[in-house]
Amino acid sequence: MDRWRRLIGHDGRLLADLRLSTPGEGGRGRAVQSGYHASWWLILGDEERCLGSGPIDLLDGRRSIKPGDSGRIAIHPMDPSAWRGIDTPSVLHLRERVGQTLGVAMVTARVDVPDEAPLRLDAVPLRPAEVRLVRRDELPAQVLHEVPRGTP
Repeated sequence: MDRWRRLIGHDGRLLADLRLSTPGEGGRGRAVQSGYHASWWLILGDEERCLGSGPIDLLDGRRSIKPGDSGRIAIHPMDPSAWRGIDTPSVLHLRERVGQTLGVAMVTARVDVPDEAPLRLDAVPLRPAEVRLVRRDELPAQVLHEVPRGTP
């Protein structure tokens, strides 16, 4: 399971039709897949508003969307309070950095996105490979018992 799914405090999503720009149009050269951690912007005239992070899932059995192609996606708003008022037929801009639109998505439905939702900050068990990346004095006591003393 993607780490963002453990953190997000709701099960809501926005359904949308996404078209990725080609490199010649200022887009990226690689396809996007489910789990892509996208940054979304709402642009109305001269006003630009960052909605924040919204990882995506590809729908209709697609494995990827290549530059220049279109596909249906589900956007999972990480902070739903920033997404208030975003509904059909809002047009969202997918960006990796300010001013570079990688794609445009038209919202087709808003499904169970709350006005607010706290992040789920439950303890997440660490796999052995992750434990080695954390200082021993920062680990909970129960994890220390599972890691042998000589572990690099």
